[in-house]
Amino acid sequence: FQGTQSSFSWDDIEESYSIRQFKVQDGLPINSIKYISHHTDGFLYLATYDGLVRFDGVRFITFNTFNTPEIKSNRIEWIGEGENGYLWFTDTENRFYGYKDGIIKQINLLGKKAFKIELLDNGKMLVAAGDQFFIQKQGVEFDVLDELPVQKKILNSSLFEGNELYVLYDDGLYVWKEGKFSKMLTSDELLVAPNSIFNLTKTQEGVIWALTNQSELLRITNNETQKLYRYKGSDFQFWDLLDTEKELLISTRIGYLQLDEVSGEISDYKIGSKEQNYFEDKAWKVFNEGLITKLGNSIFIDSKEVLQARANISFLMIDREGSIWVATNGDGLYQIKREKMITIGNDKVEGLSNIYSMWEGVDGIWTTSFNQGLHQIRENSYQFWTQSNSGLTEIFFRSVFENEEGEVWAGNTDLWKFENKRWIKIDNNTFNIRIDAIFQDSKNRFWVGTRNGLFKREGNSFSPFKDVNGESIESVVSIKEQDNGEIVVATLGQGLARLGDDEKLQFITTDNGLNSNLIRDFHFTSEDTLWVVTEDKGLNRVIYNVNRDLSQVHSITVNDGLVDNSLHRFIIDDLGYIWINSNKGIMRIQEKNLNNYVDGNSAYLWVSVFTEEHGLMNIEGNGGSINAGLITSDGKLLFPNQAGIVYTRPEWHLDSKFGKITNPVFEEIHFSDSTINLLSQQQVTLPKGNRSVQVKFTLPYLSSSNELNLEYYIDGVYDEWQQVGEERTAVFTNLPSGEHHLQIRGGFNDGLGFRKSTLFISVPPYFYETEWFFLLSFIGLVGGFIGGFQFLLARSKKREKKLNELVNKRTMELKSALNEVEHLSEARSRFFTNFTHELRTPLSLILNPLDEMLDESKHVTSTNRDSLEMMRRNARKLKELVNKLLDVSKLNSDELSFRYQKVELVSASIKILSQFDQEFKRKEIKFTFDTDLSNPTLILDITALEHILVNLMSNAIKFTSQNGTISVSIGEKEGTVVLTLKDSGAGIPENEIDRIFDPYFQGNSTVSKAGGTGIGLALVKGLLERMGGEISVYSTVGEGTEFRLKFTPGDDHVTESDTLIDSLQEHFELSKEDTTEKLSDVVVPKSEHINNTLPKVLLVEDNPDFREYFSHVIASAYTVETAENGKEGLEKLASFNPELIVSDIMMPEMDGYEMMKAIRAEENFKTIPFIFLSAKDSADDVEKGLNLGADIYLSKPVE
Repeated sequence: FQGTQSSFSWDDIEESYSIRQFKVQDGLPINSIKYISHHTDGFLYLATYDGLVRFDGVRFITFNTFNTPEIKSNRIEWIGEGENGYLWFTDTENRFYGYKDGIIKQINLLGKKAFKIELLDNGKMLVAAGDQFFIQKQGVEFDVLDELPVQKKILNSSLFEGNELYVLYDDGLYVWKEGKFSKMLTSDELLVAPNSIFNLTKTQEGVIWALTNQSELLRITNNETQKLYRYKGSDFQFWDLLDTEKELLISTRIGYLQLDEVSGEISDYKIGSKEQNYFEDKAWKVFNEGLITKLGNSIFIDSKEVLQARANISFLMIDREGSIWVATNGDGLYQIKREKMITIGNDKVEGLSNIYSMWEGVDGIWTTSFNQGLHQIRENSYQFWTQSNSGLTEIFFRSVFENEEGEVWAGNTDLWKFENKRWIKIDNNTFNIRIDAIFQDSKNRFWVGTRNGLFKREGNSFSPFKDVNGESIESVVSIKEQDNGEIVVATLGQGLARLGDDEKLQFITTDNGLNSNLIRDFHFTSEDTLWVVTEDKGLNRVIYNVNRDLSQVHSITVNDGLVDNSLHRFIIDDLGYIWINSNKGIMRIQEKNLNNYVDGNSAYLWVSVFTEEHGLMNIEGNGGSINAGLITSDGKLLFPNQAGIVYTRPEWHLDSKFGKITNPVFEEIHFSDSTINLLSQQQVTLPKGNRSVQVKFTLPYLSSSNELNLEYYIDGVYDEWQQVGEERTAVFTNLPSGEHHLQIRGGFNDGLGFRKSTLFISVPPYFYETEWFFLLSFIGLVGGFIGGFQFLLARSKKREKKLNELVNKRTMELKSALNEVEHLSEARSRFFTNFTHELRTPLSLILNPLDEMLDESKHVTSTNRDSLEMMRRNARKLKELVNKLLDVSKLNSDELSFRYQKVELVSASIKILSQFDQEFKRKEIKFTFDTDLSNPTLILDITALEHILVNLMSNAIKFTSQNGTISVSIGEKEGTVVLTLKDSGAGIPENEIDRIFDPYFQGNSTVSKAGGTGIGLALVKGLLERMGGEISVYSTVGEGTEFRLKFTPGDDHVTESDTLIDSLQEHFELSKEDTTEKLSDVVVPKSEHINNTLPKVLLVEDNPDFREYFSHVIASAYTVETAENGKEGLEKLASFNPELIVSDIMMPEMDGYEMMKAIRAEENFKTIPFIFLSAKDSADDVEKGLNLGADIYLSKPVE
């Protein structure tokens, strides 16, 4: 009972990386990539066999032979960058190209093909082609390097720091230094053959290493001393060498090898515990002091695997923003980023999920969980307590607190204390409701905040707190002490309460200017400034005057730039930033910018929002309890979350990101019939007649596009900057003639700086916009003004008269139509009431004689009992349907009266739902019932409650497959009691959810195809709302459906026509008549109809009674096999091999139409006779069934 302890490391947590993958569906032209380069213009360039690809962080743009004639082959092999913004690349034919500002040119190398490109220290390019070296002169102009010692084919070359170029010829190794070539070693002097050397590299000590294709490694020092090392094994190629300062590592096709220079031994090398895999390119780089390694299809950082691709890795590199980019041969492109927002969940700390309250203690951080108990996270370990490993009787904890003496307290519906490594329950009867806040102030006053109010410890007991005036506080969620000793309490309903030395409560509410009384957190940033966090309406800033009286209150909501109005926690770090946890992510705002915005000194509120893209496994934060988030003494910033704890550090977000972005780039301008490329232009003149244009632009940033803020402005059109959407396009309609400056500015969401670009747009005038046109128009207008004015005045009066007549006529028509609609609605209600009443008489004459016959055994034989039982069962179903129709009609006309009394919701729900125990066993459904409330008492009509629960549970069972799950839970939210029923059934399509409570609605989903009248859920909603409740539904097709029933305490919903009994409904009987079809009462068809000598009939019908009855009728002439739905019918088709199929249409999982299509697609059953037997009897239904391939269409009932 001392909890469970395990190891933990904050250092390991910080080594978390996020992976982002890009493939063809994301815009890549092909999933195989050869090379990557992050250019100085901010774009990422990719070499693919379908062209040169440019990526800005959002869009991929491809340059290929189709749109760029200068490119002669789409098979791009290599990319590199040089001085003055040039990008260089080659294709598989070794053609050499230069790219700048959207313009591509092929470089003339005297007809020779480039095979090695190097970058000199001055930024110029050096190209090896054939037997020549070409050096960049200016731009795309290259000169031949004249100082070559010989005119022979170059075998290999490598350029090192200081412009030292080492060149291999057949006759030896040469070095080019300071513009001069000299021979270093002849071929005879070299200990290996020149043509066997695959690569030359140089370590920091100035040692040259030659790697061969024969498992050899040659060491050459400055004094030209050589030493040869050889791997003892088969011959293969050594690719690359890395000096890690600890060891020399060699990459090969069989994995990594390690060189021991002392012993001269080359041995196998492993990273961590993972076996070595195939390796094919440079893969060792330093990133944030971590070693990046590629093993086969995996990427390791400091021996920790962070990526396993599904295809061979062809290249990797680190961009200027710190991301690792991985190219693959068939699996697209990967981006690996160190996470700055890390979710610590159940995968890292057992049981850590759905966290609420947190507190930093002497020996670590304490956390509470919705359903996993308590955790203590230390520097190198963690411990957690739940029901199975401790004495805790309830594991839904909302608050935790540690005082200066090291005493730890926690609260659920009781108060617990941690003593001697155990949790001890302190109080059993005082609270009986969840405890959201525990606090001990500097005067050693001990406070407990609950939904029932604020309690204060007096001796060894707790009592509700009242101030000197007898005033109390309700629904407490947080308690804090200010520097002046004042106690401030956040409440859900009474705003903020302040308690000073005078023991008198002072409330700050909507009466004082707050926009909400539902407060979750607050923070004093100075003596006169208070920030208030609300549950539903964002943020409030409260300013006090010198007398500590309220002076100003301002609110900040989603309309100002917040991502959500439902906020939980407000924390200010030491770097001047505010952090706010919400239901839609975590926000970060510069405190100075927030105050300037509220004061009107800034037009924009710059909000950085962190969501799933930044590492959050769930964007929904938690709050409503004390300390729902904290910043620790060593700078950890922690927020509770549905998925666990979100961990970050403020300094992680202070990197100089502004220096990592370039100026925005204008890409294209689109007209209705043409497009102009803007990459190399700063001004453009629109073609005459083209005034409506689209301008595409971008701001390359690879780390996270939603961290950017892009805006545009054009003079003469807008008065202020316009925000840009994800499409990064500005649309202008009917631009005025003249000269315009289109400006783009982009920066980060912190608003600390912008990069700007300007495009000059010239719009030619139409003739009627020229000075000549205005002069001629003026003369004509003066001449025609007088006569035209008189004519227009007369015509205007005539039109006014006609318009008044038309308005009066249409008004009368609308009034008449409205009256007709009202009469039709009344007539429909009367019809349903009269119709259902008329049906009750013949139903009684059917049911009563059947009851008498079945009760008197002399009228019943073994032959006819099953038939009589089936008749009575279906007559009762018809009566139930009539009652539902009548109830819906009464609800619509507000004629239904209720009999209300006090009902204990938990006990009543358990009793009502217990009647389904046999159904759960029959379908092997796992049913759970859970509540965190003792037994709330509500004013309800028990009959209506039974109808609601039975209807919802019947649907859940009906649409939950064998071995599924159904759960019911009862809890509290915002002062209401919520009953949740959740199943793992078929689910409801999103387009039908808004209509499922409409009377008689039948959709097209699997659920709708199961039949029914569409009355049940309409009646459930009507009954619940009549009892002052609400119902909502959440569903995902294939995953299940969740209904939430919200009950409001009190009797405000009781009307004058209702009966209210002032007593507790402790015992009640369930309805004698079934309110739903119980499958356990239905006769299940047996295999007794099978006779191998008779023709075979497959009967597909979801109604058990009709399935059994029809099987019995035809059993004497046919061998009958039955199925409950189209899916089961298809499964039995091949094994039973029927000669005739009879099928219903409306069935769950697969209806008759779908089964018909599937059968007609089977080669062996294309011509099998097929009969539809359905209650759908309209001409359209019959025509549809026959057109689909049915041979006969019969309507129920069949004689």
